[in-house]
Amino acid sequence: MNDKRVLVFAMNAIVHLKEYIDSGEPLDLAAANGVLNGPEVRAWIEDNKILLPLRRDGKKLNE
Repeated sequence: MNDKRVLVFAMNAIVHLKEYIDSGEPLDLAAANGVLNGPEVRAWIEDNKILLPLRRDGKKLNE
């Protein structure tokens, strides 16, 4: 997957998260989670894990 496509997925997830913050609708949170945990994004994360920051708890994103 190319980086532009990953950015589209990330923007889509951000929009869903913003909708969740504004409305509190759990389906928006589920949609954002679904986008970020989709197979294409997971494959990109695996291929580019060195570029990704750690989570606040110190774990890597792919753990």
